[in-house]
Amino acid sequence: MNTLNYRNVSDLNNLILRKLSSFSRDYDLIIGLPESGLMPANLLALYLNRPFTDLNSFLNGHIYKAGERGSFFSNKKFKHVLVIDDLMRSGETMAKAREALSGMNDRFEFSFCVVYLVDGNQDKVDLYLETIEEPTFMQWHMIRDGIREKTVFNKQTTPVYCEDPNYPFLLAPTTIQAIATFRKTGKVVLSLSDFDLIESVDSMWSDLRSGRFLPGVKQAAVQLRNTLKRIRKKLK
Repeated sequence: MNTLNYRNVSDLNNLILRKLSSFSRDYDLIIGLPESGLMPANLLALYLNRPFTDLNSFLNGHIYKAGERGSFFSNKKFKHVLVIDDLMRSGETMAKAREALSGMNDRFEFSFCVVYLVDGNQDKVDLYLETIEEPTFMQWHMIRDGIREKTVFNKQTTPVYCEDPNYPFLLAPTTIQAIATFRKTGKVVLSLSDFDLIESVDSMWSDLRSGRFLPGVKQAAVQLRNTLKRIRKKLK
């Protein structure tokens, strides 16, 4: 199996922040493509201080507005609109969005963007933040795919994990169990407690030092070290 290109919400947020200068400050409105495009649209609208909405709401004349529901927008207020999605594999979703918005090209200037783009689709968008290779999986797709609801762990086995043919990884309820599962099976494991993808495991000592395994142990060790340093200074 090829290496899984996994991205969590923290990765998404950090990438948008790093690439923020790539976005024009002339955008008046951010549109997120349902469902997965709403996450980057929300983050980008926050950092650019712009209103945002989803595609269907925009087509019906609505935007999201603090303290109000079903707020209508004025054609005179918004001109340059950014349409964003999280991931482009084939470009089909973005093509459908372009078609849906085509009847409004005389009133709005649309720009189309994706955060993660599978190589070969560069000509299908105006802007992308990072190229990525298949297979891919995004943390926020878990809600859309209903992974938690569909996952049933066999508690008769040790360590506890399950395998779903729809995903290129095993699933474990905690990071500790995910590490144990990787050690036992050698397969990539996704922890459902902190969304950490376990693709390799260092020694137990390395895990403790990094804080990845039993982070409380590392924190206690750091506190003890600092206390000993203060005592040593006083003795001098």
